[in-house]
Amino acid sequence: NPAFSNAVSLATAATTVVEAAAAPVANFNLIPTNDTLAEKFAVLKFKVRDAGGDNTPTLIDRIKIAVSGTGANASSDIAWAGLYVGEEWVADASSIANDFITFGSDPNGNAVAALYSVADNTSTEFTVHIYMKPDKLSAVDGQSYAFTTNEDNIGVDTSASSAMDANSNSITTVTGTIKVDVSHLEIVTAEGASTLDISAGVPVELIVRATDANKNIDKDYTANHTLVFSGLNSVGTLPNVYYPKIENTLFGYNITVSFAQGISASQAVTLTPYKKEVGTVLVQESGRSYGQHGLTATINAGVASNLALLSGNNQSGRTAWPLAQAFVVAATDTYGNGIGAGTGVTFAILSQPQGTTGTS
Repeated sequence: NPAFSNAVSLATAATTVVEAAAAPVANFNLIPTNDTLAEKFAVLKFKVRDAGGDNTPTLIDRIKIAVSGTGANASSDIAWAGLYVGEEWVADASSIANDFITFGSDPNGNAVAALYSVADNTSTEFTVHIYMKPDKLSAVDGQSYAFTTNEDNIGVDTSASSAMDANSNSITTVTGTIKVDVSHLEIVTAEGASTLDISAGVPVELIVRATDANKNIDKDYTANHTLVFSGLNSVGTLPNVYYPKIENTLFGYNITVSFAQGISASQAVTLTPYKKEVGTVLVQESGRSYGQHGLTATINAGVASNLALLSGNNQSGRTAWPLAQAFVVAATDTYGNGIGAGTGVTFAILSQPQGTTGTS
């Protein structure tokens, strides 16, 4: 009798699907200042169900969460993402890109679940949490980030796992819309810088922004607001005292400023400082107690306009010998600020005793 050899190839069935969670995450307001692990928030819940029939578990090596929305900068705006089963931590994201948050690694055939194992004929519900970076986001108030997943985004072991079924599109995309609530007032230059270096008496245009603690702008802060500026000092003595001012309003007094989408109107916050100093310009709304993001201002003296002789005049001395008192003058600008080192001063002898010649 002839001998027969039969080779049998076994393959796992496509029995695993992605399903909606028992209580899916609803669309939500995304608060940018939720920026620590203690403030993490859920952005997506979903189930992975192994339908059974092949006595084989679903060995998950990788889960990818698709990211979209008008924010368009998830890679920089999302500081951390974590995968959980209930309260149990499973994994931190291995990568956060603009289009996907990835947990785990590319599937292989080592018959081990690198990320999570769903037992045959059971289901597991996963929750994805994130928190934002502790700084100003690239996305702005009113823009959004959206999250979803599908069977194609679940990568399973290639040799000993139930296979994923075709995409079922059973997960409703969850959208988080960025919502900024003013808690701080920020003051910057017209170019958006937080430092300023100018000369005394020179006007400069500034901008006030209504922000949260991370300097995200609240676009709902609009219309007129009564502000009070502080942080710089006056110079001079009565009756010639020069006070810092915004427009024509002195520091410490109320000034009404119009806002649109959280930013002060153009040409509405013109600073004129007078005292040579380094200070922090601050702004507060009258009747409020907002936090403050200040502007570091270095105010330099203007050009020299006054000279005051301090020593060296009307003294006697011997020929060819140094005088006892050096010639010293104080140079100040229009407002009385001392001029720094390096200012040239020319001294001249306007008269000399009879019969003498030459000076040095």
